[in-house]
Amino acid sequence: MDTWFVGYTSRSMITTWIGDRRERPLGFKDAAFMLTMPMAARFLSETTAGQPLRDIPWERPAGVRANDTGGNLRATMEAVKAEDEAAAHKKKG
Repeated sequence: MDTWFVGYTSRSMITTWIGDRRERPLGFKDAAFMLTMPMAARFLSETTAGQPLRDIPWERPAGVRANDTGGNLRATMEAVKAEDEAAAHKKKG
């Protein structure tokens, strides 16, 4: 199983990955955040020690509304499949 974490500071961005070609599941009661997050946090802590944080100049891109949520939240694979099927049916229609 592959597990990823992507994080950032005001100066850098990091992606961590732990994986296995044999597609074995994670350990019992393990989750991605329990494996890759500590690795990323330690790396960022060590590599950014002593560096002052900078403000990030967040700006909303043109055309993005302030209340834009990015669409419907789909919490299950069944919801994703149902939405995909509805979109495919609408496209044929």
